[in-house]
Amino acid sequence: MRPGVASLDPPEVSAEVDVETAKFGLLLLQNRTYYGELDHVFASMEKVNVIVLPVGDKVLVVALDPPTGLDILPQLKKMAAKISQFLK
Repeated sequence: MRPGVASLDPPEVSAEVDVETAKFGLLLLQNRTYYGELDHVFASMEKVNVIVLPVGDKVLVVALDPPTGLDILPQLKKMAAKISQFLK
């Protein structure tokens, strides 16, 4: 959440939405034998755009205000790589 911007939902609801979104990315990670390695998942929706990236055996879920979309993917991949190194 950006500083100064209030969440539309209480923190526990926002956290649950993030967990549920992450489950899809984790499902794809777990099935990499069938699908191959996960690079990213992008969803463009009415209220937000969501990017899910692998970070080791976990995923990073990033919700973005439209029109921000795949143009930010290179920066997010760099951040995910740094997080992955930190988690080792």
